[in-house]
Amino acid sequence: MLEESHVGFTLYAPSGEALRRSDTLRGLIDHARRSPVCSFHLVRDVSPRVASLYPYAVQVFYEDGARGVTRFSDWRVAADWLAARRRSWGFVHVHGLPEFVARYGQRIAGRTP
Repeated sequence: MLEESHVGFTLYAPSGEALRRSDTLRGLIDHARRSPVCSFHLVRDVSPRVASLYPYAVQVFYEDGARGVTRFSDWRVAADWLAARRRSWGFVHVHGLPEFVARYGQRIAGRTP
């Protein structure tokens, strides 16, 4: 279970301290300009606090050791959003549900599933 229930984006220092919170996903892109993204990992969160509306958490790992967390209501939306903004992070490793990884790969290849 993820510790973060904030909907939007939260950036954590390598020590675990919350550095930044935003109600939009702009913070994810802004930090990617300062430190490249290494990988995305989609996790299905079963926490009763957030699972009913935003059950899919995407963890973003940056080269500087920071970690970001954001949430989506559907894994397809997460894959499409990340693929549509791939210029912000270039090639990254994508982990999580096999369907999520496949859809992300199809989207960056220009195919619509």
